[in-house]
Amino acid sequence: MYISVRLRQVGNMDDEQRTLAIEEAAYAVLAERGYKGASMLAIAKRARVSNETLYARYANKAGLFATLVRRNSDALARQLDGAVADGRDPLAALMAAGSLLYELLTSERVVLLNRAAAADVADSGTLGRALAEGGRERIAPKLIALVEAAADRGVVDLRSQTPEEATEIFLGVLLAEHPVRRIIGSAELPEAGAGERRAERATDCLVRLFAPVT
Repeated sequence: MYISVRLRQVGNMDDEQRTLAIEEAAYAVLAERGYKGASMLAIAKRARVSNETLYARYANKAGLFATLVRRNSDALARQLDGAVADGRDPLAALMAAGSLLYELLTSERVVLLNRAAAADVADSGTLGRALAEGGRERIAPKLIALVEAAADRGVVDLRSQTPEEATEIFLGVLLAEHPVRRIIGSAELPEAGAGERRAERATDCLVRLFAPVT
């Protein structure tokens, strides 16, 4: 009885529910089997959709996981845009953005996707390109804009560095080796509040390094 009811519920899922079910299944199978073992069939069974539905939506496994990468990037970009648009001063917005970035890059799902991208290098390289396009290439300009805004307000003095170079310093202090250590399994999920503390430290470092000359 439970199975028949569950199947009817799945059959009646709308498109958004089906998408969420597929994403949850993809992450679950990826965590259990790794990228090489995460077949489209296993994901379809876990999501309770047909294999044909999965291929029609994503073309192949690399396409499915590239979509997950882009969805993460979209979510982060929206959050960063919100941090900028809510009227905070540039340094407060940079701190908020840094916290979001740290928490995302050290999260379980992003760690799984980065491991998948490493495993896909010898095959299609699709995930690596999606990470580059949706990650640094999309997010870095938003952070650079905040650093430039801080310079325009006279909060930092960038006459000795470009905004791009100052942003690299900010990211270096913010992230250090933490995302890489998470990917290779030598670090656990950061404790609550770690992102805020790292972002505060990185912002403070930026202000100290580029303090306006009085």
